[in-house]
This record gives sequence, C-alpha cells and structure tokens, in this order.
Amino acid sequence: MSYQDQWVLSWLNTIDTPPPSSVGSTFEPEKRKHSSFAVMPLSDSGRGSPKKRKAGSADAISTASGNLDVNAFAFTPSLTGDEPGSASRMRPQSPSRDLRETYRFARPPLRFSQSMDENSPQTAQELFSLLPLADTYACGVIPMNFKARIIADFSIPNPPFYVYSNSPLCEPEGELWGKMAQLLKDSRINFEENKNEKAWVVIVYEMLNAALSLYGSGSKSMVAIEDVQDPRLAPDTLPTVNNQRIPHKKVDLVLALSPNNPTVLATYTKLRTADPLVRISQFIDASLSRMTIPVYIEIGEAGKSYLEASLQLGIVGSAGLSRLEQLRRTFAPKWGDGPMMLPALGWTVIGHDWKLHIICKLTENEQDAVVVYGPYDSGGTKDYFQIFTLLRIITMVVKWVEDVYWPFFVKVAGG
Repeated sequence: MSYQDQWVLSWLNTIDTPPPSSVGSTFEPEKRKHSSFAVMPLSDSGRGSPKKRKAGSADAISTASGNLDVNAFAFTPSLTGDEPGSASRMRPQSPSRDLRETYRFARPPLRFSQSMDENSPQTAQELFSLLPLADTYACGVIPMNFKARIIADFSIPNPPFYVYSNSPLCEPEGELWGKMAQLLKDSRINFEENKNEKAWVVIVYEMLNAALSLYGSGSKSMVAIEDVQDPRLAPDTLPTVNNQRIPHKKVDLVLALSPNNPTVLATYTKLRTADPLVRISQFIDASLSRMTIPVYIEIGEAGKSYLEASLQLGIVGSAGLSRLEQLRRTFAPKWGDGPMMLPALGWTVIGHDWKLHIICKLTENEQDAVVVYGPYDSGGTKDYFQIFTLLRIITMVVKWVEDVYWPFFVKVAGG
C-alpha cells in the first residue's frame, strides 16, 4: 500500500460513521455522478481537513459524509461544461472594480459619476452645455451635399431629414467623404477580423486628424495629436493611498497645445525662461512634459472592459489637473483657487464606441477630489450617422480647447 493510500485510510478512520437512516427519512443519497467540480481543502483549520492539496489531484475528497464541513472547501469549476447553477459558480474578482473602489479614498479621491447635479463645478456644467451631448442623436450632423452620396454608397432610399445641415465645409467635399467612407470600412474590418488594440489606435488617430483638417487650422494649429503610450507619469502628480503610489496604466493618445503654433510657443517659452526645469504636463518626457494637455483618449479593441478604460482615463486626467494646480500656485498664486480650475476632457474608445467624459476638481468637506462625469454618447465609427456625429463633437472639442482652455492656461501661466 502506498503512502498516499495509507494517509487517506487514516483520515477516513477519523470520521464518525453516520447512523443508519430511519424508515421515514426523506434523505436518499443519489448515485455518484461525474462531478464538474474538484473539491479542495482550504486549510488545516477545517474539521478533519488534511493539508492543502493541489488542484486536480487524484485523491480529491468526496463530500458524501455528513460530517464534512463544506465551507472548508473551495470548488474549482472544471472545463467539462457541466457546471451546476450560477449560485455554485466561483466568479473571478475584477481588478478594475477593486482599483476604482480603492481610488475613491485616495489622496485626492478619484470618483466616477454618470451625470452632473447642482453640486457639480460650474466650469464643468458650462462645458457640458457647450457640447451637443444631449441633442437628438445625429441631428444636423451631415452636410446636405452628402445626401446623394449616402443614398448611392449605402443604398438607403430615404435617409431621415433631420440628419442633414447646411453647414459649410472647410475642405473639398470629395476629400472629406472619402476619409469618412474609408474609416467606416477600416473600422468594420477591425471588428469583423478581431483586430487588436493597435489597429484601433490607427482608426482613432485618423479620425482625430480628419476632424482637425475639417476645423481648418492647418499646420499652425494650436492642437496636435500626440502618442503617449510610452512616457511615464510624474510621481508627484499621482494619487496616493497610505502615502504610496498605486499601480496604474496610461492612456494611448492625447490632444495637446502644440508649440508649433507661434502663440503657444511664446507662452511655453515664458514659462521655461522663468524656470528651465518646469514640467507643464504630467508626463516625464522631454517633449510632452513641455506641453499642456486638455484631452485624453484611452483606446481598446472591441470587448475591452469599460471599467478599466475609464479608470485609466481618470488617473491620467487627475494627474493633469494636479499639474495645472501646481503651475497656478507657482506662476499665478494670486489668481483663482481650486474650484475655478477648468476641467479636462477624455474619451474611452472601445471598438466602434466613443464615450466622452468630463474630468474636474471639486471640493468636498474642505478636501479636493477629482470626479469623472460620464460616459456621454458622442458617436462612433459603426455607421455614417455615428461617424458624422463624432466628427461634429470632435471639432467642437477642438474649438473649446482653442477658445476657452487656451486663455485659461495663459492665466495659469501668469500671463
């Protein structure tokens, strides 16, 4: 007899033999069936439990005895597909949910809210009112001169009248239509062929670039698209828990105020002349750290967790607001206070779906907190209704960056 068999027999001898069932007993043990669960002892503390065993061991213990404590065992689902009801299944813990809950009590706290209320910062409410996030979906987003193209390319006999507008275009009609049609085609290929995140990053970059071209700012635009997948975040801008920085991921792309624009460059030069070591953004990078960043984009393939994407957006946005506050205290200490700080904007792009968020600071119980409002529908790349809605919202975001955010940043910089 092997050592293992001796051990099992020794353990079985410690179990009391249950009394025979009475005639009127309602309990009748079923015949042993193939179990879809491997029963594993958790610790030595259970009644009669042996030492912890490896999953799937040949000597898995049966629960036929009435003296066994079921609570002392973990049930590991097998891959046979014979799982019992949902009440018996073990679901894995979500790291994103756990981190979001942890960040709620970080310093500063990072919280998420689906909508604004009377306590939301005035600057965030004003930004929300500027964007057509609450308008009728796809209302007036497609130039009227595209009507014939839509009917021809999409075989739609009578598109709804409300999707069209008479707004002028800033670039040739054929060029814009060609970009949108190509993006719709490429997005469909990404989805149907299960492309990875890198393929979706290309779609997002081209979509943003098309919107910047439509806005008509040209090579001297204040706004530029930057890839931030590699640069690290500065530790002094990150939330802490028990004085420790929490592990985090970054976003993929940002819209930054570009030093290629002479007006922007003049303000950056002023800041760096006053302090050559100044970091204007939350990133540790020779180039990106010298630009202010009001818009963040986190991208994932279709099926990525929204909780994870929005958490990444919130962390980077919180770090950006922290850096702005540091700049204000250094270069404009007599101007404004925390609640007057402008919010940042952020998209989560998961496959076709673009969701916009407003990230802002507020004061609760004399403590600063960061709140991410959203998600708000802002179109996408699934069909021509969505893509022209998205195009409209991106151009309005760019306009807000140049007309509202930039003058605000000049004040932060002491200008």
